[in-house]
Amino acid sequence: MVESTIDASPTQETSSKDIRARSLHYALRAIKLYQHLQKQKDGAGWIIGKQYLRAATSIGANIEESQAGESRGDFIHKLGIARKETRESLYWLNLLKESALVSHGRIAPPDQRNPGATQRYHGHHSKHEGETMTLARLCNS
Repeated sequence: MVESTIDASPTQETSSKDIRARSLHYALRAIKLYQHLQKQKDGAGWIIGKQYLRAATSIGANIEESQAGESRGDFIHKLGIARKETRESLYWLNLLKESALVSHGRIAPPDQRNPGATQRYHGHHSKHEGETMTLARLCNS
């Protein structure tokens, strides 16, 4: 069995194209946000932060599992779970922002930090294509 490694550095040339590297980088950012919330000594922030951390780290875990899928259906199923975890992590991020437990600037998506990037994600037509773009955007951090 060959083990593959992922370079999580955001400057890696392939990181903008490789969903595995982007999801790992996103999980690392989620860990940093969780650690920030732990320092705040706010019980609600701890609980919501933990929920967010679980969802955010599950994205990459399911993408990795999909790479070893036993069938095409298994591969698709694991990516579908990753998409659901992406939606859940976005929910927790929005809750953290709207409850003012975390400032908007700390959790701004990459396309809001770089307004030119927004154009790449507009114009999708199907529900699933939009969700796939959300997964790609979320992990492209």
